[in-house]
Amino acid sequence: MESVDVQIIAAIGKAMYGPWWQRKVARDIGVHACTVGRWLRGIGEPDIDDLHRLMSVARTRDEAILAAHEAGRRALRLPRPPPQSSAAPKP
Repeated sequence: MESVDVQIIAAIGKAMYGPWWQRKVARDIGVHACTVGRWLRGIGEPDIDDLHRLMSVARTRDEAILAAHEAGRRALRLPRPPPQSSAAPKP
């Protein structure tokens, strides 16, 4: 199985859960919290399936946060934010 740099999982975990992310990420991907700690110490490494599971949880959380934000925006009768341009700015 293809391995994944644990720093990718750490970055997603920190973004989702803050500084106490390890136990929550372990729960999300179905491994013991000690396993995540070992990965961070360089003992073993997560595989691509672990990353896929975490990305799925992150996507679900992202959708829930955006839906809650939209509900709050409507309740406060705030205007929609302007769409973000994906094009690079011109020099």
